[in-house]
Amino acid sequence: FALATLSRARDLLPRFAYRVLGGGNQEAWIELAQKYGLGDLVYFDGPLPSGAAVFDWLDCIDIYLQPSLREGVPRALIEAMSRGCPAIASNIAGIPELLDQRWLHPPSDAGRLRECILAMIPSEIRKRESIRNFVKAQEYSIEKIQPKRDKFWRSFAEST
Repeated sequence: FALATLSRARDLLPRFAYRVLGGGNQEAWIELAQKYGLGDLVYFDGPLPSGAAVFDWLDCIDIYLQPSLREGVPRALIEAMSRGCPAIASNIAGIPELLDQRWLHPPSDAGRLRECILAMIPSEIRKRESIRNFVKAQEYSIEKIQPKRDKFWRSFAEST
């Protein structure tokens, strides 16, 4: 989905590289990148150990894309936001509570994803969203989340 969208928007975008982090068999994805004419622009970086390695990877990207079809708690998106990454994502599960609606698209809506990507190109927009996302991600830090978890589990224990 992201590859098809980037292929259709390629002529309107500055030169870019699309980097994918994670494991799994990359053969089919490499073939798909070739099919969409993006073979020279798509890099599969494989899995990285959690923590510093992932943070270093996130620190080197300009826009974080998470065009999920299904999602639970979007921890990867929160990690990207905590590093100040401007982000675009599907409007599913917990994602809408994280991002401004301008940067959301329905799953598989290539037209809307393309609009979001093109709107995110100006550096002043990316800078504004970077700051917004960094601040928003702080609401999900362990220091903020743990007391809520503790309260929930105490309440659960008391009710059983």
